[in-house]
Amino acid sequence: MYQSILRLFSHSLAIGSVSGHAQQCPDLCLIWVDAHADINTPMSSPSGNLHGQPVAFMLKELTDKMPDIPGFSWTKPFLSSSDLVYIGLRDVDPGEYHLLKNLGIQYFTMRDIDRLGIQRVMEVTLDHLLSRHVALFTSFLFCLCAKCLFFHLKSSHL
Repeated sequence: MYQSILRLFSHSLAIGSVSGHAQQCPDLCLIWVDAHADINTPMSSPSGNLHGQPVAFMLKELTDKMPDIPGFSWTKPFLSSSDLVYIGLRDVDPGEYHLLKNLGIQYFTMRDIDRLGIQRVMEVTLDHLLSRHVALFTSFLFCLCAKCLFFHLKSSHL
């Protein structure tokens, strides 16, 4: 049986939200539903903006790539790359794509969803994550439920 929780996060706020959730559920898995992977490291980020880096702070495999950042000493990686699935990617930076491939992270692009259908994508996702506790990152629902800045992506790197 799958246990799940729907939490509405904003990119950089997800560092604290998901981290706090993981403290209560150590076997946490994460489904990140977004156009962006948000897995840049501070050194690989083209913009340097924190909102493109929250997943990098969470992943145990990236511990050595994360420099000490003032004010972030409380962050401790808690998630393995095998416990993460991306759904809906369509604008991924080259460094992020490299990390997805090298870490073997399961992901589905918008093209995959169009080709397979969302039902099949969710079946594969849940089979991949087995019967563990799942947190769901959904920035698109946040924009539907709360007033926020929303912009359309015109191109895809995948």
